[in-house]
Amino acid sequence: MHFSGEPAQIAEIKRLASGAVTPLYRRATNEGIQLFLAGSAGLLQTTEDVQFEPCPGLTDAGRGVVSPENIAFTRWLTHLQNGVLLDEQNCLMLHELWLQSGTGQRRWEGLPDEVRETITVHFTAKRGDWCGFWSNEDVSVWWNRLCDNVLPEKTMPFDLLTVLPTRLDVEVNGFNGGVLNGVPSAYHWYTE
Repeated sequence: MHFSGEPAQIAEIKRLASGAVTPLYRRATNEGIQLFLAGSAGLLQTTEDVQFEPCPGLTDAGRGVVSPENIAFTRWLTHLQNGVLLDEQNCLMLHELWLQSGTGQRRWEGLPDEVRETITVHFTAKRGDWCGFWSNEDVSVWWNRLCDNVLPEKTMPFDLLTVLPTRLDVEVNGFNGGVLNGVPSAYHWYTE
């Protein structure tokens, strides 16, 4: 393949073509799903009286104590509500909120039984959307892998989601949708 242009642009195109780009959107998506599940289970709460219309269960636990973790969750929820694009800058900012939420320090084994049960119900219903159709990964393995905070592997060659970013709310909603009312499924986002 031959590319013409500025050397820096050519280098970026070659990285994209070879799949040598770290897909930060995948990390932001997985961490977003983990924060969504943590909020749905009441592990994290907003620091303000907020009702999240697309999925009221996310804020059903009500207003929580003002803590760094809950402040980070509240800020993340604002980005979810606004449908933030998962470009590189936003992915890095969302990762910082995930770190501040302390979710990565909460291993599966240390979560209360009722929290694990709620997360398991939600995760099991959407596992195919969130982890791939053929995935049979156990929720505890998935949760702890995210807690390990490992960067995703390099992307596939010409992964256009690194160029044409998706949205946080679309990815949490999943490929087939049904999690967030009024938010397009990933399928519809990609095809329309």
